Amino acid sequence: RGLFTAANGQENAEALETVAGAFGTMTLGQIMVGRRRVRALELDGVPAVLDSMGGTTYPAYKPLHLLLRAEPSAAALGLLEFARGPQGSELLRAMGHAPAIAGMRRP
Repeated sequence: RGLFTAANGQENAEALETVAGAFGTMTLGQIMVGRRRVRALELDGVPAVLDSMGGTTYPAYKPLHLLLRAEPSAAALGLLEFARGPQGSELLRAMGHAPAIAGMRRP
């Protein structure tokens, strides 16, 4: 009774911003892109930040995956290549996500 339950990430983010004393999880990307008014806490003394290469040693993370159909369209392949390239990597870093890593499976 009185326990708040969020049905999705957006409701979770809104609750963490507005419920006094709230404590919960949210991705760094959601914090940065949504300009959320929350404070990312250190975990085991490690700050929740990306390093200059877009990596992190933070012990908790949520991977971001791009999924394609078995026979992807040219546009989908173009988006994938953009995400793996220097501009896409920089954009991902700016939004709080680690860039695509080498050796990822290609369609």
